Amino acid sequence: TLPLYITTGKLPSGRAGGNYRARVEAVGGMPPYAWSIDRGAPASSVTLDRLSGELIGTPAESGTSTLRIRVTDSAGAADIAEY
Repeated sequence: TLPLYITTGKLPSGRAGGNYRARVEAVGGMPPYAWSIDRGAPASSVTLDRLSGELIGTPAESGTSTLRIRVTDSAGAADIAEY
C-alpha cells in the first residue's frame, strides 16, 4: 500500500457571489478517506464535504482564505496540505 498523501497542489480562486467548486484529492492509504479543515476557514458560505473532499458554495465576500486541509484514511494515517 502506498503512503497516504494529498495530490492537489493548488485550489482555484473564487469570486464573491459566484459558484465555487473544487476537489482536494489524495492517493494511497486505505480508503475510505475522511476530510476536515485542520486550521483556518473557507470563505463564508463555502463548506468542505467530509466524504468527497470537495469545497462547495458561493463565497459571500471577496478576499483570501488560508486553509490547512487534513485527510485521514480508514487505518488512521493522515496527511495535511495548506492552501
